Amino acid sequence: MKNLLFLILFSPLICFSQTTGKSGKDISVSPMIEGTILVPETDGKPALAILIGGSGPTDRNGNQSMMKNNSLRFLAEGLYENGIAVFRYDKRILKQLKEKTLTEEAIRFDDFIKDAKDVVAFFKRSNAFSKIYVIGHSQGSLVGMIAAQNGIDGFISIAGAGQEIDDVIVDQIAIQSPGLKDNARTAFDDMRANGITVRFSQGLASIFRPQIQPFMISWMKYNPQTEIAKLQIPVLIINGE
Repeated sequence: MKNLLFLILFSPLICFSQTTGKSGKDISVSPMIEGTILVPETDGKPALAILIGGSGPTDRNGNQSMMKNNSLRFLAEGLYENGIAVFRYDKRILKQLKEKTLTEEAIRFDDFIKDAKDVVAFFKRSNAFSKIYVIGHSQGSLVGMIAAQNGIDGFISIAGAGQEIDDVIVDQIAIQSPGLKDNARTAFDDMRANGITVRFSQGLASIFRPQIQPFMISWMKYNPQTEIAKLQIPVLIINGE
């Protein structure tokens, strides 16, 4: 039965029926990725937009447990109403939290990239869509621009950072807690040089605690300016204040 399920989920012949309605159809793309697809009724193959959420345990609708806004659901429904198919998915850490298999020490930024690449590859194999676009929000912007390097048709960044994450965080600290700025910069530089740091005050423990340092290091190695320059496809950058 498991083998049959694997074939159903990963066969390149899989089809997606049109007019799924706003409720959409829930599908599994990989053992770690579950999401919802909306497919409008069109004369031919519709274009597909893949939505990638921001930082934290963000679900397919753009929500977290203490912060519900349904931003990704509203975006998906708006695109669907304009004839564009949309797939949005839960970040893997939601599944890990639910299954109680999440450990902070094991989280890597590269896992999010792998998941996004798996989603892109899944829909490319389906041959069900005329074009495939990736739309990344916040942290998902960097994830998306890397996944978009795998031969898709366009990329959209929504509120994505234009700097490496350590520079982003130091700039935020400079505004919110100016007295901690230099300590944060020193800790990040130490982490880059040595792969670990203990040179931080308690006021920065939420950023530099040992359990999360491997994740931060894995995130810091990607520069959005470098990654977006690799794209040879149409790019739209959306931001605000």
